[in-house]
Amino acid sequence: QRPHLWWHVFDMLLVGMQVSEQILLLLQSDSADLSVMQTMRMLRMCRALRMVRMVRLIPELHLLITSILGSLRSVFWAVVLLFTFILMIALYFTQIVFDVRMQRADQIKDETLAEFWGTLGDSVVSLYQSITGGVDWSD
Repeated sequence: QRPHLWWHVFDMLLVGMQVSEQILLLLQSDSADLSVMQTMRMLRMCRALRMVRMVRLIPELHLLITSILGSLRSVFWAVVLLFTFILMIALYFTQIVFDVRMQRADQIKDETLAEFWGTLGDSVVSLYQSITGGVDWSD
């Protein structure tokens, strides 16, 4: 008779668990057993099951999720290509900084080059930070 009755029962159960968790948090002392709280938190994560119902009911949301999942393969390969470029440029910068520091060791006293470009890892991090806005070229 009521097709959504079980969803309503499920929602009531989730709300009841949330209320009971809040009551337990208020009553909890420092020496209390946290296993009950952890179990309650795990059960609370079941709320995500309600979103599955929403995907079925709204065709636009279903289309959006399908499109995002379909494009993950292309995004993965774009990230691999970007990391490859960053790695090649970082290797080039590291080699140049190493050569300059070896040829002009007596003239270069500033350790800024070594800080940002001294190792391959430092070079990759410096390039990544410059791309994402973490470090500007003027810093």
